[in-house]
Amino acid sequence: MSYPDPGIVLQPQSSEVSGGVATLRITGEHTLQEAVDAVTAAILRAREQGIRKLLADLTLVSGFDAPTLAARYECIGEWAEAGRGHVRIAMVMRQELMDPDRICVVRATNLGLDYNLFDNEQRARAWLADPVAP
Repeated sequence: MSYPDPGIVLQPQSSEVSGGVATLRITGEHTLQEAVDAVTAAILRAREQGIRKLLADLTLVSGFDAPTLAARYECIGEWAEAGRGHVRIAMVMRQELMDPDRICVVRATNLGLDYNLFDNEQRARAWLADPVAP
């Protein structure tokens, strides 16, 4: 698995963790697969570095419509496998890209992935700060 291309900013690098939270910000036009791959790479990098929390901000990404249910299932499965129960993920995205029924959150839980969706970074960071985090 390769890490994101230069059009995708992964923050922090190994020494730039803020409050124990790694942050991935995806901006600009990308395919859904590119965004999914960038999140997977960020999860793998966080796990390799012993970082237990990841904030993935997709609010400024463009280039694809809301994922289908099948695509959501596939990406959650990939992220659960990458995290292996070691990385808690808060995903921030625009409302129109979110799963209105939050089925992906239920699927993540069923796969052992501590994952939640948010429409703003402040709420996502508050959830990550909750002491139930791994």
